[in-house]
Amino acid sequence: FQGEDLEDMLAHLAWPPSVVGAALSLERVIVPPEVEAQAPEDPDEALAFISNHPKATDVRIAAGALRSGETWSALRARTFDSDDKVGQGSQLVPGLTDALLASLS
Repeated sequence: FQGEDLEDMLAHLAWPPSVVGAALSLERVIVPPEVEAQAPEDPDEALAFISNHPKATDVRIAAGALRSGETWSALRARTFDSDDKVGQGSQLVPGLTDALLASLS
């Protein structure tokens, strides 16, 4: 999906009525907002800047949605990589779960 926003790409998907839900997992590199604000404008340079920043951390995300409207997500950061440090909930990545729901409607 390089060069494409994942949520935008999901908005172009449609599932047949027999599909009751969809899920995906992905990895992201995150930094604090003040680091993100310092990133260069060029997307390739920004990616290199953020990926190599000392405050960057890898996050694994699993998100799912059912046609009935239910959603669930789990997040696990490499810096807190243990089973008891997994964030879970329906509103952890609302843009992503909303996009999954939209692909089901």
